[in-house]
Amino acid sequence: MFVALCIRENLARHVFYFALSSALLSGWLMLDDLFLIHEDLANRYLGIGEKSVLAALGTFVFAYLVAFSRTILRTNYSNLAIAFVFLAASVVIDVLLEKWVERLGPWTVFVEDGLKWIGICFWCAYHAATARQLLAESCLASTRAATNRAGP
Repeated sequence: MFVALCIRENLARHVFYFALSSALLSGWLMLDDLFLIHEDLANRYLGIGEKSVLAALGTFVFAYLVAFSRTILRTNYSNLAIAFVFLAASVVIDVLLEKWVERLGPWTVFVEDGLKWIGICFWCAYHAATARQLLAESCLASTRAATNRAGP
């Protein structure tokens, strides 16, 4: 969110929306993990099942990737791709392979949450590096604008 506000005046509007959407998506993922929204709260208070919540989240993430594909492709997106692999593996285990993974006993949490936490680490690495890149581009654009206003 901080980066979105910092770059708002100096970079293209779609870059601002990318930074803002990235912050909102990251915030949702954090709250979902913290309060177990998809596993418990959505069903208990809204009557929405876990698979429906995950499907809605998947739809939003897909729309995010499509809407900001050009911006993402201008970044070093390898960490983002790795993050999606680990986060998707965690969801697959949580939703589709739940019965099989339960046989692992105490290792169940390690397998499911371990994949998720590795994904979170790569997610954070991508967004930290991208935030730095966007701030640098914004500073450069601001400097150029100031130089152009000052004249020769």
